[in-house]
Amino acid sequence: MAPLTEEGTLIVNNVVVSCYATINSHYGAHIILAPMRWWYSLFGMSSNEMTGIHWFPKMLYEVTNTLIPSIIQK
Repeated sequence: MAPLTEEGTLIVNNVVVSCYATINSHYGAHIILAPMRWWYSLFGMSSNEMTGIHWFPKMLYEVTNTLIPSIIQK
């Protein structure tokens, strides 16, 4: 499980961890997913209401895996 949060981090056993499980760069993933966070913040919707993989990160993963697979952790 890799839930997405607005901050891009989670606290697990008092350790701050990235919620971007498959990308090597936490900062890069946070920047790339900014439009999705802005959308939910502007329209008052919570991404926490969803189950499964959101279409936007899923599409980004597929494109990245095709074009630059070296930055994907498998």
